[in-house]
Amino acid sequence: MTPLIYQVKKFVFKRWQRKHWSDRLNYFPTKVAIETGNICNLDCPLCPTGNEKEKVKKGMLSYDHYVKIIDQLGPYAHHLDLFNWGEPLLNKDIVKMVEYAKEKFHHLKVIISSNLNILPEEMAEGLIIAGLDKMIVSADGATQEAYEKYRVGGNLDTVIANMQKLVQAKVKHEKTRPQIVWNFLVFKHNMHEIDLVQERAKSLGVEVNIAGMRTDCAQEIYKPLSERMKEDAEWIPVGSEYNKYTEEELVHRETMCPKPWYTVTINWDGCVVPCGSIYDTQKHAYGNMLEEPFEKIWNNEKYMEARREIAGKPASGIDVICRTCKKNGYPLYN
Repeated sequence: MTPLIYQVKKFVFKRWQRKHWSDRLNYFPTKVAIETGNICNLDCPLCPTGNEKEKVKKGMLSYDHYVKIIDQLGPYAHHLDLFNWGEPLLNKDIVKMVEYAKEKFHHLKVIISSNLNILPEEMAEGLIIAGLDKMIVSADGATQEAYEKYRVGGNLDTVIANMQKLVQAKVKHEKTRPQIVWNFLVFKHNMHEIDLVQERAKSLGVEVNIAGMRTDCAQEIYKPLSERMKEDAEWIPVGSEYNKYTEEELVHRETMCPKPWYTVTINWDGCVVPCGSIYDTQKHAYGNMLEEPFEKIWNNEKYMEARREIAGKPASGIDVICRTCKKNGYPLYN
């Protein structure tokens, strides 16, 4: 599909097809996540990547495979997440990946989310020079005591020092990007540090985002919401405005998932899934971009079945993970 033909199809079909929840689409996703690897250096209790309660094949995305994937999606996407499961900065080619995307697809906004416990000086400078648009730093504490309760194996002083490296590199190279955001998930054990983390972020010259925690990431699709809330009650910040699991929040939450219409996730091994909530991507893949072109995958029988299932249209009964997710109430985050 040439860019010109694509733009015509997108203009003509996208709005109509989204409005009518079409199962076959004439446009490509605008938001793309490419996983650089599903290996992590921390052991967060509610994430299967580090604690390895769920067993999946582990590995890193090679640069050649990355180019093969991004070349198919880059011309049409607006937003690229270079992360999913795992710590993206563990991939030795991460700077080259950012650089390639920004040089070839100027319109593309490139984002990394990291625990930032590792950031060599040359990598910090490389990411700035490459043109990274946003660095999300996951650190759920303003003190080591609160931070390490969830980010097991991490060191907050190291994270703060690495944020300072990025800020200094921006100044050195006279860059306004990347936007650096300290992402603070509110749990029961760190509710009291919200004001302090805002003060520390301000002193560093970085932004801060305060958000509610999620229940066990490995189980968000596979277990009903009520069951997940009960199992992870020790982490839920009762009495906080950031608690997403109150009766009021649950009553007003979304009950339709638009992701198979506008986003896609490609894991390190080329497996294609409709969103980042799916941990065992080999088991639940809708296709593999290292084996067939994305254009064939995007409208194959599994993808169309998933769209029919979510939209409440007659479905054929093909086994798709979106059916399980819908049955269990969908995760509570975008």
